Amino acid sequence: MYDYDIGIFDILFWGAILATFVVQIMVHSTYKKYAKIDNMLGLTGEQVARQILESKGIEGINIIPIEGELTDCYDPKKKELRLSQGVFEGKSLSALGIAAHEVGHACQDAENYGMLKLRNATAGGIMFADKLIWVVIITNIICAVLHMYAIGLITLFLFLAYLCFLLFFQLITLPCEFDASKRAETMLFNCGFVAESERKKIHDLLFAAAMTYVAATAVTLLNILRIVVGRRR
Repeated sequence: MYDYDIGIFDILFWGAILATFVVQIMVHSTYKKYAKIDNMLGLTGEQVARQILESKGIEGINIIPIEGELTDCYDPKKKELRLSQGVFEGKSLSALGIAAHEVGHACQDAENYGMLKLRNATAGGIMFADKLIWVVIITNIICAVLHMYAIGLITLFLFLAYLCFLLFFQLITLPCEFDASKRAETMLFNCGFVAESERKKIHDLLFAAAMTYVAATAVTLLNILRIVVGRRR
């Protein structure tokens, strides 16, 4: 979408993209590793999630299974805790860690956690922008081919505005994810679902998952910088 010589931000940008792939591999590797280790109580992710919610006095949350792997999420609008089949039925440390993480988001919702409220308020806008941004990108490419520089410049700034909005969304997501992971580790240990010897394994799993958000945020930030620096050259 712009022409400039390869510089430090280009190198950092592609390095960050590479890092996201490495982190994703690390997450899946950690998940698979601890998916082979059953928790000491033989409880499923669904059972642990339900018991933690009950211990917190949180009612009205539906826990349902969904397809896929690592597709787990909490929907604050529908009050649904959606757990992938391997987590819903699984009895591994991975299942417990992920289920507890999503319960952490439910706890945030119940407590009106500020950053989660801001994230939820922004989520609709980012989803809408995600659908429209491809029109902007395709228009920019057409303008470049037809040498329509004025319109091309407008689409470039629209793309930059989208990236800034995405960066804002990612930045407010980070504290939500790290807080949910911290809550998950504490709740699992305090409720007696994991022993002290298993706590580090849970921590490693949750930390690896949280780093995917850090890597994605870094990619967006560096993409913004390379556009701004590229336009100044």
